[in-house]
Amino acid sequence: MRYATLGLLLLPALVQAQTFTDASATLPSFFSFSFGATVVDVDGDGRTDIILAGELIRQTVDGFDLIDIDECSALGTLVADYDGDGRREVVSLCDVQALPARYDAARQVFAPITGSGIDTPTFFLIQGSVWLDDDRDGNLDLLLGDGGPPDVLLRNDGNGTFNDVSTSVLPGTEGGTYGMAAADFDRDGDPDVAIGLCSPNPSPNLLYRRGPTAFAEVAEAAGTDDSRASWGLVWLDYDGDGWLDLFVANTTHNGDGTNALFRNNGDGTFADVADAAGVAGPMNEEGLNAVAADFDNDGWIDILVANQPGPWWLWRNRGDGTFEDASASSGIEVLETLTIGVGDVNDDGWVDVVSAEVSAPILFLNDGGTNGWLSIRLRGIDSNPEGIGARIEVEAGGQTQVREITGGDGMMAQSHGLMAHFGLGTAQAADVTVRWPSGQVDVLNGVVREQHVTLVEGVGRNEPPAMFTLLSPEDGAAVDAWVTLTWEPATDPEGDPTTYTIHLSAPDGDDQTLTTTETSLAVSLGAIGDYHWAVIAEDAYTQRTSMDSFTFTNVTVSVDDDRPFEDMMTMRVWPNPSSGSVALTYTLPSPQQIRLEVVDALGRRRVWIEELGYASDGTHQIPLDLGRLSDGVYLLRLISARGEVVTRQFTQTR
Repeated sequence: MRYATLGLLLLPALVQAQTFTDASATLPSFFSFSFGATVVDVDGDGRTDIILAGELIRQTVDGFDLIDIDECSALGTLVADYDGDGRREVVSLCDVQALPARYDAARQVFAPITGSGIDTPTFFLIQGSVWLDDDRDGNLDLLLGDGGPPDVLLRNDGNGTFNDVSTSVLPGTEGGTYGMAAADFDRDGDPDVAIGLCSPNPSPNLLYRRGPTAFAEVAEAAGTDDSRASWGLVWLDYDGDGWLDLFVANTTHNGDGTNALFRNNGDGTFADVADAAGVAGPMNEEGLNAVAADFDNDGWIDILVANQPGPWWLWRNRGDGTFEDASASSGIEVLETLTIGVGDVNDDGWVDVVSAEVSAPILFLNDGGTNGWLSIRLRGIDSNPEGIGARIEVEAGGQTQVREITGGDGMMAQSHGLMAHFGLGTAQAADVTVRWPSGQVDVLNGVVREQHVTLVEGVGRNEPPAMFTLLSPEDGAAVDAWVTLTWEPATDPEGDPTTYTIHLSAPDGDDQTLTTTETSLAVSLGAIGDYHWAVIAEDAYTQRTSMDSFTFTNVTVSVDDDRPFEDMMTMRVWPNPSSGSVALTYTLPSPQQIRLEVVDALGRRRVWIEELGYASDGTHQIPLDLGRLSDGVYLLRLISARGEVVTRQFTQTR
């Protein structure tokens, strides 16, 4: 195992040694050649996953497993919840076509999404691409870069479909896109896009500035029209002045491989300060991808550059406008790959590094230290669901840091897990301001360090339900016609009501989606064979997928009847009105798992729940002691495992 030492970091009243550990052996080996790594929680269970070459490296209770996303071994992947249902969609950048898919939590497979319009355009070669809310209507749009003809902008109609608006919104400049990064560099509230070109040679890079109705190409006027064949682009506020700067990793395709660091002057123009800042690098290197992150959590954002052939560069931000080379002492320079992605893979608050060799993925875990951190995820209401394009300002220890939530980075990559990570140094708490694409501004003061925080637009802090696991039937169990599914409670941190949606996949394809507020549900099974199930817990704004999905096998089919269930089931409560004890008489047309619920007269609040269990067909009579109820009018519900309900009203008197 390789260990990487970053050396001594001198901070106020603090000396900190930074190390990375090579944890690549924990990942499954496969053909993983890719231009970009995606580091994001795909399945919604709260654990960070990795995507390389069209394969999901999913983090599980036991480590990592491998799930196919597509058959094209995509060179890059973009992930976001573009339809606002709380689940994230995956778009594979497959050479000449973008292919969308959705993760099936029960079956643990990806199902292609048809009819969206994302897969309609064809390309010479898809390259750098990003999610963004181009028109700030609250729906995520997709900007796809093309290595040949001009790029394509697909606008989200808000109903799960996209339309090509390229000719009316994009400048229509020459193609040859390799890298791409979107951010609001002029702070006017809408997204701008930096585009790195590689061919035809030489080709000055583009800078799309969003106007009221369309983008305008302003690279020459802004001073970012670099002609050095750019692949990796990343926006960052390296000097802490509140204006996003642009780092560009260049290749030798046009003869000069030195990098650029365009400092934002705050007036729509930039100045290349790479030499003075110490991040230009040599002329003969191949800077194929780049990311920005605060790896040592000292409050100053660093730069990591992937080269092939290497070595990689890790430039540590000194906080004075310059960077120092921490590559050799970190061990990162042992990497000679072009793939790069970063994010908090092991959920410890420290940014880790993902890459890939041809035959195996690479994971360098950040060993952390004593500096503080905050991780912030957004959930948009009027803005897009992921908060992409939102500006987050964190003030801690007299220093203000700026991040934007991004939906794609550089050369076909997506880092940071659709979250914003901030190092806090020795500060114990921070004030957080979020400026949403809608114009909404939310402020949260005194946030204590070492936290993952979820902020909902216009609401404030609202964490998703807690992580939870399935309980029974155990994975691989055999059942008999009826099954009661149970799981751990997903406690909501704010105490809000939690609703559970059970996704049950049947062997005959008759899949079911069932909903309850309880942590168990009895289900009648209609086919013999293997069933798959998973549970999603949600409050009013956020959701969490169960940490596992189980399989069970049904060995017996229950007897069913073609007549409507309610027409055949009878229920009587006597006496009515009652003064305490009553007799409940009910008739079932076939064997059923039955639950009894007592709710208020409006049917909104459960007063009492009793599981009557599995009952045979025919008439049954049981005593009920209703003495626990106060006087009033109630509804009595008899509920089958299939969700059919028969309701009777009764009155309790003393």
